[in-house]
Amino acid sequence: MIRNVILDFGNVIGSFDAQALMRQFCEDDADRHLLKQAIFHNWTALDAGQTAYADYIAQTLDRLPERLHETAQTYFRDWYRHLTYVDGMPELIADLKEQGVPLYLLSNAPVYFSQHLDFFDVLQGFSGIVVSGDLQMVKPEAGIYTYLLEKYALVPEESLFIDDMEENVEAARKCGLQGYPFDGDTEKLRWRLSPLLNGGKPGSLPVCKDALNVLL
Repeated sequence: MIRNVILDFGNVIGSFDAQALMRQFCEDDADRHLLKQAIFHNWTALDAGQTAYADYIAQTLDRLPERLHETAQTYFRDWYRHLTYVDGMPELIADLKEQGVPLYLLSNAPVYFSQHLDFFDVLQGFSGIVVSGDLQMVKPEAGIYTYLLEKYALVPEESLFIDDMEENVEAARKCGLQGYPFDGDTEKLRWRLSPLLNGGKPGSLPVCKDALNVLL
């Protein structure tokens, strides 16, 4: 029986599309390409907490012509403000909160993102939050799942982990968690979570191939 729901952030709660983000800061196609290449030259190091934010910015500026420095610095200051919610996810999270379901965040993201989580109203009321940059561990490393389970005293078999990356979901399953690979379809996810939303009753989606796959 599922008692706890653990959510990734990027492309589960909020959309993270590098190209779409770049369009918010730069209109010129050629400059936008230069910015994207420089800004994301090693973003995984930020997610893993291996590089200080200021140092990473300096490394990025070294890769860009001076005329793009101000744009890059603006990006590094404000990028999180331009993340939009995945359709239907705020409503689903609100419904889970209303039912008293404990919600947790487990996200690969920089320390800078962790420092600005209060920007996202949807995360208010979460029972626990774990961000990779703070721990210097990233999904799909087993240690980050173990940390979450131990920190919040969660029973793995009673906890459902939702992530858009199959390898992260599979790693969670190896740690005893139930897993759900999110494909952007919030209604299918709502159906999967329907026992938590409907007093233990199954969901009301029509029986079809996609709906059946949710159960597998």
